Amino acid sequence: MPLISAFVERWHPETNSFHLPFGELTITLHDVAYILSIPITGQAVFGKPVVSQLKEHLKTTLNISTSEVDNEYRRGSVRLNFIQGCCSSNNLHSSSEAIGYLLWLLGCTIFVDRSSTSVSPYLLPYLVDLEKVKDYAWGAACLTYMYRQLGVASRFDNAQIAGCLTLLQTHTR
Repeated sequence: MPLISAFVERWHPETNSFHLPFGELTITLHDVAYILSIPITGQAVFGKPVVSQLKEHLKTTLNISTSEVDNEYRRGSVRLNFIQGCCSSNNLHSSSEAIGYLLWLLGCTIFVDRSSTSVSPYLLPYLVDLEKVKDYAWGAACLTYMYRQLGVASRFDNAQIAGCLTLLQTHTR
């Protein structure tokens, strides 16, 4: 972790690069495709849907009541262990279970938040049609999210980092 902290200290959000004594270094889409083997071209993953739509997607996908959605959807995220519990409860259709698992997987690997225990359900609309999941540029979304999280982490008043740290750990070796 000290190596990641050293890189975060050298991150410049204005240029989306690390400023090092020998020059600038950045993580590219090519790096993301090579390291994570996820698509970097395709339809964009962007924007945040309306909260009411997200709650409806959660209710439908995880087969839970409106009150459970209201209790679970706090501060724009859902606990990963809640999603895992819903997926292993045997009361979901196989497609809903797959969507729940994909949301859980994305929250644990690519779109990790600072708590490391929850995920934003804004990804659900991109997962609802399982046939189209492969058509999205997940690598580009991952890199964008990582750049944003590095910008947040590089502020003097922040002591945590989020995002796909695999990119930093692999890129720095």
